[in-house]
Amino acid sequence: MQQPYDRVRRAFEKQQGLVTRRQALAAGLTGHEIRGLVRDRLWLPVPHRHGVFRLAGVPVTYDQAVMAACLAAGAPVYAAQLTAGRVHGLRTPEPSGIDLLTSGGRRLRQRGMVQHRTDTLARADTTRVRGIPVTSVARTILDVSGALSPARLEAVTSDAVRRKLVRMDQLRATHARLATGRGRRAHRNLGALLARRPDDWNPGDSDREVWVFDTLVA
Repeated sequence: MQQPYDRVRRAFEKQQGLVTRRQALAAGLTGHEIRGLVRDRLWLPVPHRHGVFRLAGVPVTYDQAVMAACLAAGAPVYAAQLTAGRVHGLRTPEPSGIDLLTSGGRRLRQRGMVQHRTDTLARADTTRVRGIPVTSVARTILDVSGALSPARLEAVTSDAVRRKLVRMDQLRATHARLATGRGRRAHRNLGALLARRPDDWNPGDSDREVWVFDTLVA
């Protein structure tokens, strides 16, 4: 039978060295034990993320900051938009805050969080990367497409396909499912790109190769 500290240790391992007070209590620790761990600086409260603790000695990283925001917000919530782009390693611009996607009417009120809401979030639109709940690569590219120039969107998509992070048919299916919903005008850039690229499109080894191919076709 698992002991409370074993269950908490598993949470730390799965969550970038983080655990919430609620999770620790559910694992069987008492409030007194949690306060003792914090007092002895074995658990460190994460600034501006109420009820989230970092295990002492675990390095502070960007992934950890995103996970802390997700834990503080409470499920269901997903890293999204430019934050998801960075988590996936896409060539998207750097996020100015931590973008989180929620469904329904609840509001997130914590420093550094940028909330995005959606009425449509299929299972295929979400995944986990290094334990972080995040929108899929296809959904992420769709969501940021309206904020990128056509050239930047082409570069992001080409790189993602080249590295096998996403397939064109996945992008096409995601676009077809969501392009008629709210915010569909923001998806026009991706629609134009999909109209030019078949499902078996090969972006080659570099962006320059794509440019040469397009120039020859033109």
